[in-house]
Amino acid sequence: MAGLTANYADALFHLAREHGALDEWLAQAALIRDALKDGKGRGAMEHPRMTRADKRSFLSAALPPGIHDDLVGFLHMLIAQRQEKLIVPVLTEFVDRGTRQDEKMLAHVISAAELKQGQAAALERVLAQKLGRPIELSIEIDPSLIGGLCIYVNGLVIDRTVKKQLGDLRDTIKRGGAV
Repeated sequence: MAGLTANYADALFHLAREHGALDEWLAQAALIRDALKDGKGRGAMEHPRMTRADKRSFLSAALPPGIHDDLVGFLHMLIAQRQEKLIVPVLTEFVDRGTRQDEKMLAHVISAAELKQGQAAALERVLAQKLGRPIELSIEIDPSLIGGLCIYVNGLVIDRTVKKQLGDLRDTIKRGGAV
């Protein structure tokens, strides 16, 4: 369930950034989470005999005024998918992620050749834009890669090296596949 919670929180994070309202949604999510955290709010949302329509009505009544429509829609989607028990954990993860967004993330880059200053800065900008957090590069040179880069960041591996491409080509040919 932790993976599902993180996936929903990630989707909510990207949706908020897409709308350009991350700070507003973070504040609203904290309000909603706190309103639903108590026994009555959580009990109603998780009650097995309460219909989804009743849960949506309860949620709408429990929400403070001025909550963004798309944030409410996201919560209604969780109810529609019978994931209402995840609302508080998802909102908690979303708020936690929002508070961590300003922390720098380390990206370990292995390059076949030394990167020029402009290349390193461009790579840092692109990674920061894609990951939504400031990036700090750790660069290592490994000529055995022949060309290209291999990037390790936040559990993600992006291998665009000539060595990797040649290995993939070799494996395809061994299997008798088309090139």
